[in-house]
Amino acid sequence: MSLKPQTFSCGSGEFFNIDQQTCQRCPPGTYSLGGGVLFDHWEALPGGFTTSADIGDYSYSSQTNCSSVTWEPKGDFIASGSGDCTTTLVYSANLKKAGKITFTYHIFMSCWAMIMFDMGVSDRVITYLKAGKITFTYQYIDDNTIFHVYVQNEQCQTVMDSDTNKWPDTTEEGAWKEESIDLTSGNNVIYWKTTGLSFGNERKPKPVFIKKITIEGVAYTSECTKCPPGTYTDQPGQSECKVCEENHHQPQPGQRNCQNCPRNHYAEAGAAQCTPMPACEAKDYFETHTPCDENKQTQLMYKWIEPKICRDDVNGAVKLPASGAKEPCPPCNPGMAFPNQTATVCEFCPAQQYSEGEQRG
Repeated sequence: MSLKPQTFSCGSGEFFNIDQQTCQRCPPGTYSLGGGVLFDHWEALPGGFTTSADIGDYSYSSQTNCSSVTWEPKGDFIASGSGDCTTTLVYSANLKKAGKITFTYHIFMSCWAMIMFDMGVSDRVITYLKAGKITFTYQYIDDNTIFHVYVQNEQCQTVMDSDTNKWPDTTEEGAWKEESIDLTSGNNVIYWKTTGLSFGNERKPKPVFIKKITIEGVAYTSECTKCPPGTYTDQPGQSECKVCEENHHQPQPGQRNCQNCPRNHYAEAGAAQCTPMPACEAKDYFETHTPCDENKQTQLMYKWIEPKICRDDVNGAVKLPASGAKEPCPPCNPGMAFPNQTATVCEFCPAQQYSEGEQRG
């Protein structure tokens, strides 16, 4: 059985079923961009990515141990290794097929190999690329770390031009920057490589963070992406996941609904977990005033900040002060005055008149 040509494409919310050679809708709990692939949740290393670590070219000591240093998923981002090691994150487009097929995959972090399998299934996701681009959002605050991003083609050749061979600029701490690289049609291998320069100092160079990677120009993918925790899809054929509403949560990926928070717990929109409500404090409410009445009086009102995420029924909790106490309205600002004794709103003075703003009821 032959695969469909690379000019074939599936739409958003669909994946390519290899056995049936057709596009099918993604099941509930998953989504597909159709013409792109998005990685923005890093609970684990996604399929198609590999990592490695070696002693850097600029390592101060040949005794440097890089065996436990690698790019590490951190939930909202993935972080490179620190220290004098060179750590490499690689993404490649691969084939997957059960039975006797020839497919391409990345091996030993260096090149592509053609392997003939009699039986078995690769654990990689097919992502056939047309001409497109890859965009990534990163944070890079330490110029003692070398950060290099480049692309290799299927002949293991590094494309040495300014569009596909990047040395990203450093960023401010806490700031994120976006960078894009154009990709040619066919197989592409993208490398994110960092090398620390400590020069024997005790201070370790800080890691690089990558928060989001988007690949455009994908003709189709053989798998739909599971919705991350805090999101869901309840219908088939979705191109994006819905966010769990306030006071709902979803701790597991790939789900078709969200769960209500238990009693006396709360959650913000898009939460994976619910949080126990703490005892209320003074910062959990605010005061406001009613409009002035005909007697130039205003009522002082107290209200809980919404949504209320604290408890006022436990020991040590602050209670909401009683509302309704009356007090004189504040004076009008300079240049304004009550136009008459029964007026409740300050007005600007007419031409040729003035006010120092001390008028009260």
